[in-house]
Amino acid sequence: FMSHVREEHRKGLADCIMEAIRAGSEFEYEYDLKTRGGEWKIISTKGKIVRDESGQTTKVLGISRDVTRLRNTEREQERSLRE
Repeated sequence: FMSHVREEHRKGLADCIMEAIRAGSEFEYEYDLKTRGGEWKIISTKGKIVRDESGQTTKVLGISRDVTRLRNTEREQERSLRE
């Protein structure tokens, strides 16, 4: 999976998830992901850590969604406002 994440986003994504595991907290991160077809997509990932009664992490639950169209629309709107 990480080999498909844009190189400059890999450390930030890994650090975000590891910090959530350490703290037992939720996490949220946005990164670029290369598809099988070679296209770059902007992905928003949100998740949370699940622990058992002893405090051990048992699961990382989350959802990832493609926000490429949304981010591109936002950039176009910002550009239009500046002109």
